[in-house]
Amino acid sequence: MIPKKIALIGNPNSGKTTLFNRLTRMNYREGNYSGVTVESCFGSWSIDHNTAIDVVDLPGCYSLQPFGQDGQDMQETIRTIHEGNFDCIDNVVDALNLQRHLYLTHQLRELDVPMILLINRIDLAQLHNIDIDVDVLSNQLNCPVLPTVAIDPKVSKTLLDALVNYKHSPFSGYKLNDKWQLLQSKFMQEESLVSQYGFLLKLEAGHPLKSYYQSDSLPMSVGIAELRYQHIESLTAQAVVKRKSNTKSIHRRIDQIVLHDWLGLPIFFLVMYGLFALTISFAGNLQVGVDAITHALLVDGVRYTADWLLLPSWWGSFLGLGIGQGIATTLTFTPVLFCMFMGLGFLEHSGYMSRAALLMDQLMRKIGLPGRSLVSFIIGFGCNVPAIMAARHLDQPRERLMTILMTPFMSCGARLTIYAVMVTAFFPRGGHNIIFILYLIGIAAAILTGYLLQPSLALEQPLPLVMEMPDYQKPKIRLLMHYARRQTIHFVRRAAKYIIPLSALLTLLMHFNAHGQYLAGNQMEQSILASTAKVLTVFFYPIGIHDNNWPATVGLLSGLLAKEVVVGSMNALYGQVVVGAEPVWPQILHGIHDMLHGFLHFDLVPSLDIVSNQFHASAYGEMLNAFDSSASVFAFLVFALLYFPCMSTIVVIRKELGRGWASISLVWSTMLAYFLAIICYQVGTIAEHPMSSMMWLVLMLLVLAVLMKEFKKWVKKTWEKQQYDVNTA
Repeated sequence: MIPKKIALIGNPNSGKTTLFNRLTRMNYREGNYSGVTVESCFGSWSIDHNTAIDVVDLPGCYSLQPFGQDGQDMQETIRTIHEGNFDCIDNVVDALNLQRHLYLTHQLRELDVPMILLINRIDLAQLHNIDIDVDVLSNQLNCPVLPTVAIDPKVSKTLLDALVNYKHSPFSGYKLNDKWQLLQSKFMQEESLVSQYGFLLKLEAGHPLKSYYQSDSLPMSVGIAELRYQHIESLTAQAVVKRKSNTKSIHRRIDQIVLHDWLGLPIFFLVMYGLFALTISFAGNLQVGVDAITHALLVDGVRYTADWLLLPSWWGSFLGLGIGQGIATTLTFTPVLFCMFMGLGFLEHSGYMSRAALLMDQLMRKIGLPGRSLVSFIIGFGCNVPAIMAARHLDQPRERLMTILMTPFMSCGARLTIYAVMVTAFFPRGGHNIIFILYLIGIAAAILTGYLLQPSLALEQPLPLVMEMPDYQKPKIRLLMHYARRQTIHFVRRAAKYIIPLSALLTLLMHFNAHGQYLAGNQMEQSILASTAKVLTVFFYPIGIHDNNWPATVGLLSGLLAKEVVVGSMNALYGQVVVGAEPVWPQILHGIHDMLHGFLHFDLVPSLDIVSNQFHASAYGEMLNAFDSSASVFAFLVFALLYFPCMSTIVVIRKELGRGWASISLVWSTMLAYFLAIICYQVGTIAEHPMSSMMWLVLMLLVLAVLMKEFKKWVKKTWEKQQYDVNTA
């Protein structure tokens, strides 16, 4: 019989989410480190046209009994297991860490729920010369045991066969001495137990009958754990054979280098720098062809078609420069994002990111955070929203709060598209260095935020990091391609929802004045959009943005909705000045020629001297004229990096922490961005007007000092109010 609802449960980093994605064909994030799944994920496993199984991927947990202030993700798993009505629970364990993962397995068997044990990464166990006898495990645990590889397409059929043929057998249990038998009989007299050994979990949860526990040496919780571990050790001794392997010694030698006290951090920054340089070098060439094809077909091609159909001029502008330009801009994100996700996926699945968390632990504890916070920061380089949600795996509320408020300063993929556009135009050689500096500025801003938060929250020194360190793995290219494709498609879909409608709206506002008259060419300076933006541009005078550069102001304002929109807005506005459409096929052939030329002369130190990246050439030309110096460009980039987190990020901060903390994040990041951008511009132009720049610098440093002082007061007041509300609730 095919079950209707199953749950996937296991320790963090056991491969649950990979299996969940395989069964449901969904795109949830995977990683070779703990803390990736932070809330229950729901999906449907389609068996045939008429049959489907509901699948729930629960956040990873080590035990069904919470200890202290376990992370919100573990508490959710424990609650769901106790309350959920599942036809079968599929317990996923790691073949390389079988003994530790079987502790949760034994707790599940004590509940006597329908369960199948899936031993994941059995292929890696074989590479490490580890033989696992699944028949012995099945006989001892009285449940089906399947050797699996979660990324293998055959896993679906293997699991389905086991579910269809499942026959439940009660857990044979442990050898109980007299004191445990006494407690067991007391429970059987006073309560109707679901299972023979369910009393152990109830005792751990604080059942009143725990008073009958008698021991001269061991606390009750230790005694229960000892029962389980004795059975686990006996079980693994029979079922697991480890033959001599050189793999572990090779891994230790690698760790001696990458985790070295002095070499570890330089290696980490070198790895990240190499990732950015390679991404920009390789993806930049791909973008040439993508931009040429999409712009020729979707922008100029649409405008030619509109003229051929004798449509009004504003229709050609709306369809081509509005909707077509929006779609083209969205599609040109894909090369750089795909390459970046490929690189991050390689580091995650290889096991290096877990080492990075361990490396950063000592540094992060200086600002009151555990190394596990690095998981959120790493995810933040892709998107800040899931990064903030990943903070749920942290145990202490103060640590979660600090991590969430620091995370928005990580440069997400949307910000990367802004960087790529600007450095292409203004820093044709060594643009990857500018991008790397911007990433470092974001990290520095996060550290500053943490430094200011620590005394205000009275944060205790966190304990040294203890985490599961996965073995190094050779990531499969097919898996990396699949991972990068999923992440890129997800990002592009999200971006398209904002960029295309906003691009169309901005085009209309730019081509019409307040009297409803259609404008073209130089007349667009009198449009509704231009008139409004020029009024707001006055606030950006101190960072080098002037009235003639009002499209930059519109781009920053549109970024309040989503950072992906900044590039789309600026591309649409700067590109509007071109009156005539260019021939389609020459554009395509020229773009393909430049792309192939770039690959034939590939250089790891990238040259971004190609104007057709995410902007079209015409838009780049107008932007080059609008910005008066590279200093104003850099100041613009610093502001775009640090200011107002996108609307989605603010919403999730409010959901996780509350309205007050969302307001703090919004105001602090925007004010910090504004003052630092002014400082960057004034430093960059100090040779042109030394007295004026010096006055600005002194003023901004004073204002920044006041801002930091007020920020600390605001945080302390908000935290004390929150604690009062919790204590009086």
